[in-house]
Amino acid sequence: MLCLAFHLGSQRYLLPAAVIERVIPALPARALTGSHPAVCGVVEYRAEPVPVVDLGLLWFERACEPLYSTRIVLVAWKDGRLLGLQVEGAVSTVRVNLDLAVDAGVQQAPGMGRVCSVKGENHQLVILDEIFPAELAAQLFHEAA
Repeated sequence: MLCLAFHLGSQRYLLPAAVIERVIPALPARALTGSHPAVCGVVEYRAEPVPVVDLGLLWFERACEPLYSTRIVLVAWKDGRLLGLQVEGAVSTVRVNLDLAVDAGVQQAPGMGRVCSVKGENHQLVILDEIFPAELAAQLFHEAA
C-alpha cells in the first residue's frame, strides 16, 4: 500500500495515499471562534473553505512546528468534502506491506492502526475514519460553512 509518511515530534505515522487529495504547504488559516482547540481554522482550496485540524494539537496538545516540511494534507472526508490535516515532516511516500504490520499491543488513541517498519523505524498507520473525537467530527463542516 502506498502511504504518505509524516511525523509529529519524534512519532512517525503513515496515511494511506488513497484518501489523500493533495499535499499543500502549511498556509495561514483563518481562525474559527469557539472551535475545538485542535482546529487551526479554515484555508481556501479551489474557492472552497477547507477546515484544518492540527494533528499535533489533537494528539499531543502541541501545535505542529513551523518547519519547511510542515504541510496540510487534504483528505477526502466521509461525505466527500475536503478536510485539512496539518502535520510535520510530510515529504515522502513509501510502500508498505500490510501483511507485515503488527498490532501495537497496547490501548491506543482513536484512529491509530497497526505498526509498520519503514527503513528501520516504526510508523503507525492512521485510520482516517476513526481519527476524531465525536464532538470534533460533528462540528468540522458546520463551522466551515
